[in-house]
Amino acid sequence: MDQKIVYSIITPVYNREDCISRCIDSVISQLKLNITLEHIIVDDGSEDNTSLIIQDYAKKYTHIRFIQFLYNKGTNAARNEAIKAAKGEYCIILDSDDFFVDRALEIINNTRKLHCNYSYYLFAPDDKLDFFNKNSYLSKFDELELCYKDFLLDKINTDFIHICETRIMKMYPFDESLRIYEGVFFLRFYKEAQKIFFMKKVIAIRERSRDDSVTRTVLRTNNDAIKKRIISNNLFLEWFGEDFIKYKAFDRLQFILSSLYQNYILLGDYKKAKSIENRIRDNSFCIDKKYFIIHKFKLGFLMKVYIRIGLIIKYNMLKKQLK
Repeated sequence: MDQKIVYSIITPVYNREDCISRCIDSVISQLKLNITLEHIIVDDGSEDNTSLIIQDYAKKYTHIRFIQFLYNKGTNAARNEAIKAAKGEYCIILDSDDFFVDRALEIINNTRKLHCNYSYYLFAPDDKLDFFNKNSYLSKFDELELCYKDFLLDKINTDFIHICETRIMKMYPFDESLRIYEGVFFLRFYKEAQKIFFMKKVIAIRERSRDDSVTRTVLRTNNDAIKKRIISNNLFLEWFGEDFIKYKAFDRLQFILSSLYQNYILLGDYKKAKSIENRIRDNSFCIDKKYFIIHKFKLGFLMKVYIRIGLIIKYNMLKKQLK
């Protein structure tokens, strides 16, 4: 009789021939712990040698399950495909440029045994340890019970390594039209779990290129990116709007409404901007005079040009720093 799989490790990958082996090897190194696992790797239509590298591993190791998209669908589509296929009790999201520390699953397993009444666990990636040590809410404890309300009120707003019951992730698939702005989906998972156990212990090493952050910043004035931000903000209102009122998360609600207002102006959709303006007023929130004037005189295009010029200047300054 086959052993029950405890962990389904989820790795979406796209054009990562330079680092995917390191990620896979770090999971292989956990096999010595005799903890049953599967590593589901979804190649999101890579155009380099990523898929060939994964296929070679899959031939040698039975715990590796390889799924290949014929064309690029986005990270969320790859995550959904892996989660749909997952057989483990828990899912762990391990990005392709991340890798486990030695005995990471032992740390996770021991934590679960000591604190067994949770469906969701959060651990530290190495690049967030400094943030955790400075955060007023997390710095005083090496381990802590968090709750959905903590995240709703934005007391904690950062990345973690997520270990979540597979049933929760299967209940709430990621929106495949969004390739970024994933925070809205994790908040949904937190809401379902209600209680989350946080352990300030590093279980994964991450590498994030500074170019990625620059690219995301430049996308601020790209129409497609603006539309995605609007979708994300509308999902926040749809899924958590009542909770913002219930738990008096008025600052968060105001921020989301203001973001929607600005993005509709950037998009030149002044009718929807007016609707959000009315909603801001209905909640007795203040409207930034600058955006009110831009909206009134329909100057969204000029606002976009102004932002782009500022971003070009910042980008050139950053390039000089990187030389």
